[in-house]
Amino acid sequence: MKKFILKLIRFCANLSMCFCKKGKQVDQYYLKMHINRLDDGKQGDGKKTLAVSRSRDTAERIGLGKSEILETFYPDVDILNLPYEDNTFDYVVCGMVLEHVEGDVRQAISKCKRVLKPGGIVYHTTNFAYPVHGAPYDFWRFTTHGLKLLHKDWSEIIEVGSWGNTYLLALRIPDLFYIKTPECRFHPLHYIATRNEEDMPQTVWIIARK
Repeated sequence: MKKFILKLIRFCANLSMCFCKKGKQVDQYYLKMHINRLDDGKQGDGKKTLAVSRSRDTAERIGLGKSEILETFYPDVDILNLPYEDNTFDYVVCGMVLEHVEGDVRQAISKCKRVLKPGGIVYHTTNFAYPVHGAPYDFWRFTTHGLKLLHKDWSEIIEVGSWGNTYLLALRIPDLFYIKTPECRFHPLHYIATRNEEDMPQTVWIIARK
């Protein structure tokens, strides 16, 4: 009976969006829309970007698609032991990587800084109140304060932010957490995907300059 009810809820949710354009899934919508506004899409011209552990999509989304992107894949390349010369990249992008670092996260931050050119920029997105995923390789959770602490020795913290709200808990039981977000402002799922309560962070991010 429980499975039937959950399937019925998911069916009704999808039916309610049948005439709506759909965006990114609910757990990613706010972050992706926000980061899209940080760059003009041109700053990557003639630059070099290191996209750590399948982060090419994140790099392209934040306006670095025109840069020369080197994408790495774990375990072939480990963020704790980046095989690149010092001062090589203009940007280092880590999309949902830090929570999976199997070791000292401070060392991972240090390695990113080492391979950046002077004045280079790092982009990190990661999680706080987020379901366990990629088990058994899900090790860490971060607040915005934690990310700022990890980058305290960098020359500038350009931005640190978070997204989350209390309504997200209601989406996890019927497995609506990963459903596509309707682009209809009146829809409850759109409201949940765009509502932000700073004291209930689910996803956090930081942009810092070497």
